[in-house]
Amino acid sequence: MKKILLLLFLFFPSVSFGDNLISPIGFQDTDENRKKVLSFIEKNVKNELSSIGMDDPSYLRVTGL
Repeated sequence: MKKILLLLFLFFPSVSFGDNLISPIGFQDTDENRKKVLSFIEKNVKNELSSIGMDDPSYLRVTGL
């Protein structure tokens, strides 16, 4: 039972991450798609910085977030 729960726990984050990922294979260079990519990068960087404790407003302002 523990193995099944562990597998589900490990599998779930990868599925949710794939929903937000923009595929480079089918990428079409349009303004809308560029904005989606930039938005994804900004959200990802902000989440990563906050997870390691670097979400101070002054630091985020310096990085442009």
